[in-house]
Amino acid sequence: MPLNDDCQAYIADYTREWDANIENRNASRSPSLCKLVGSLGDVPSVGKSPFPHARAIRFPELGSPLQLHVPMPSLQASYVQMSFKCDLYRMPSGDRDFEEELGELPALDYYALSMLTSLLHRVDGPLYCAIRGKGFAYTAYFAQCMWVDTVMFVCASASDAPKAILEMRQLVADLDANWDDFVSDFEVGMTRSSMVYENAASQATPHDMVASCASSNIYGFGSAKRRNQWRSTHLSALKKSDLRRVYELYLRRFADPEYPAFTVVLTPPDTVLPDELGEFESRSFESLFVPFPLDGQAPF
Repeated sequence: MPLNDDCQAYIADYTREWDANIENRNASRSPSLCKLVGSLGDVPSVGKSPFPHARAIRFPELGSPLQLHVPMPSLQASYVQMSFKCDLYRMPSGDRDFEEELGELPALDYYALSMLTSLLHRVDGPLYCAIRGKGFAYTAYFAQCMWVDTVMFVCASASDAPKAILEMRQLVADLDANWDDFVSDFEVGMTRSSMVYENAASQATPHDMVASCASSNIYGFGSAKRRNQWRSTHLSALKKSDLRRVYELYLRRFADPEYPAFTVVLTPPDTVLPDELGEFESRSFESLFVPFPLDGQAPF
């Protein structure tokens, strides 16, 4: 549906103000600050624009699992975050023809893992039934955090965090032997449709469209239209074999207690973590608030 005159005028005013703020921001930068910002990521700036934003990867280099248990007297429920480094996000390079680069499907694994995790943690899906369905936690899901190159499992408002973690590990392990039971053609089709709908719904109003245009630039795209094309082309090309590949390469790591993942479990003070979860180091909440150094390494 075409935008009416009021919407177009609003967007034009917004972009003029945006351009003016960017010009002022660049004019006030010192050369040393520009050099520092440019050194933090692997994405070069285009002209005077700060887009795409440089990414600074701050995930610690781990040789073995790092597991922290943080008891907190103020909590009545637990929170779990388990993550490991996984650099799958690919944006257009900017120095090649967009259509030609898109034809090579450079971000296929990123979208395959997004589809697989969406399939698992949807309402009444396998992860939902294994954890929320059994009353172990209110929320449980997998997520890709492309800005810091990690994949994580998050479990919030948990009444029994240890059992939620063990159920997640069991589900991920069961996928290997019972793949077709979990990932059928029907489930893949439904998940693909849900992801397309969610993207369309996120751009349903003028306010959402402006936000989508800005975020598209931040993520390395020249426009929201190109970002949508990038996403839809990859999603349309995905097959069950792609989902199986990313499961074996990445998601299956969650079932391995010896994989060097970083896990933080916040619990009420009387919570005991069983031996099946592995060794946990006890930390105070205050000790976690240590600034990251500029070399990108976490203070652990």
